[in-house]
Amino acid sequence: MLDHTQTIAALTLAIETLREQLIRERDRADRAERLLAERSNSLSLYKESEREEERECVQVAARASEDLPELWREAALTERRRADLPDVDLESEWRKLILYDDGKQIRLCRWLKWARGARLDHTNQPRIEQPAELTVAAETSAAMPRVGSDAEQAKAYSWAKTGKWAPRGMEASWGPAPDQPGCQLPSALVAWAKGART
Repeated sequence: MLDHTQTIAALTLAIETLREQLIRERDRADRAERLLAERSNSLSLYKESEREEERECVQVAARASEDLPELWREAALTERRRADLPDVDLESEWRKLILYDDGKQIRLCRWLKWARGARLDHTNQPRIEQPAELTVAAETSAAMPRVGSDAEQAKAYSWAKTGKWAPRGMEASWGPAPDQPGCQLPSALVAWAKGART
């Protein structure tokens, strides 16, 4: 009789132990499920905010034939001032970007990144002012002629300053560079670009 009582007590104790373990495992599973739900929720919020930013950036700017939108100019000025960068000619930068992107649609975030990276020179510091007589002489001797389209002028300017001609994949549509026979730019621009390279 005593053995049965001990066996029943041992079985009862084992059952209680298993029940406690089961409760602990269930609590652990509930906590894991809640944590997974929270992480999933925060991930979906993050993805939603990314989609929202993307939707804001999808605003399409003017094409190559249009001027820089005024609101975009103000946004670029704000970005450069926030980064403590000197002012640059944003109209010129806009034309360079349109030329570089070959007239594709330009998103606001792309324009702002380009504007933040615009440099007056390699140090991104204002240029040292030259005496007025030197500036006038330089401008009269090296001024780019106002012939051809804005795109042609931007191409000539870019080649004269960097030595690089067409962006990758655009070589066929741009034709030969100004220093090669058969260049399609107006002859005055070719002459200016060659002179500016030397």
